Amino acid sequence: MSKNEMNLEAATHFDADFHIQRAREMRSAYMAELFSSLFAKVKELFHVKSHKVAVSH
Repeated sequence: MSKNEMNLEAATHFDADFHIQRAREMRSAYMAELFSSLFAKVKELFHVKSHKVAVSH
């Protein structure tokens, strides 16, 4: 078997389901980071602080 024939055989065993699942995981992680970063920037922009109630009794 020549090197080209081995490469063709390896190419026919492409696991599309694995790569689709991996792409979904990567996209999910990217979107989570994107929205987390966006939320932090908006929070910083509006200077939103936690609403801790100070008890003065």
